[in-house]
Amino acid sequence: MSLKIIQGKKSPNDKLVLVNGHAVTSIEIALILAHFCNNDEMRYVNGSDKVREFYMKVLIHYKDILKFGKSYVQKIYNKTFFQ
Repeated sequence: MSLKIIQGKKSPNDKLVLVNGHAVTSIEIALILAHFCNNDEMRYVNGSDKVREFYMKVLIHYKDILKFGKSYVQKIYNKTFFQ
């Protein structure tokens, strides 16, 4: 699988996320996220509340994630599952 972020055409701030050369839509992202949540809830039966909490925090803090990257996601993950 290849993941690429390219410049969009609508504005200087417009970015397109390409997965295997396909521009992913917001609806596709929502469906993928729903599948991730469901899969994680099946894997962590006792922690399904934590799974929902983690993904909600990721959505709420998306601007910080873009600014600080993977380490910020790891921080959210650690706080959610290990504290």
